[in-house]
Amino acid sequence: MSIGVQARGFSGRFSSINGDYTLPISRTALVRAAVTVGRPGRRRRWPAPPWGYHPAPTSGYVHLLEIASVAFQVLAYVEPSYAELRMRQSFFGMNASEKQGPAFRIGMACAKLFAEHRLRVPVLEHADALIESGALALAVGGKRGDLVGCDIRGDWHVMEAKARSSGAADIGTVRHAKEQARNIRLVDRASQQQEPPATASAAVTTLADTPITIHVRDPNGEEPTVYYMRPNEVRSSHST
Repeated sequence: MSIGVQARGFSGRFSSINGDYTLPISRTALVRAAVTVGRPGRRRRWPAPPWGYHPAPTSGYVHLLEIASVAFQVLAYVEPSYAELRMRQSFFGMNASEKQGPAFRIGMACAKLFAEHRLRVPVLEHADALIESGALALAVGGKRGDLVGCDIRGDWHVMEAKARSSGAADIGTVRHAKEQARNIRLVDRASQQQEPPATASAAVTTLADTPITIHVRDPNGEEPTVYYMRPNEVRSSHST
């Protein structure tokens, strides 16, 4: 089984990520990713993430129900098609509000699998809790990426995951995701200096494609978009 990848904008040691290709992903792997994405897990890992360890909260029986709910969503709406994974027709028959839950879960799972396979990031954690703890900071405004993770070399990465249940990964969706991803900085607790991530990727999964395809764009080290506020006017200093 596989999903499609279209990756652009990576440079330096990550330039080999660019291109159009497939990742060997089984439906079981997709379920695992959907269940574990955003959760740091109980095991310590090496290298340690620069923001320290934040064990995932557990709640016993309720947590098991949450895991089962996510797993059944993926199994209900994703099916194998020859050597590829695609969405079932029953998914496209739902109204827009009903699609949001499964689409969100599958988009996050695809981002995690891309990070594992191509960025060598074994664990992706939710950025919000780390921002609240002061380990991460926003460069400007309130936009933020969904997920952060540390690769096997110790570099850290940001991903903003989105999913589209119909149509392609349009320019506006990708641009917005890029702005969110590149707005997060790592805060050195001693000096309070801020360090940008090695990559800040917009990851937009298009569910209408066969196979399911993730479109990944790295802003290539660009600085965050700065907004100048004037009466009745919002002007961006640059666009991408």
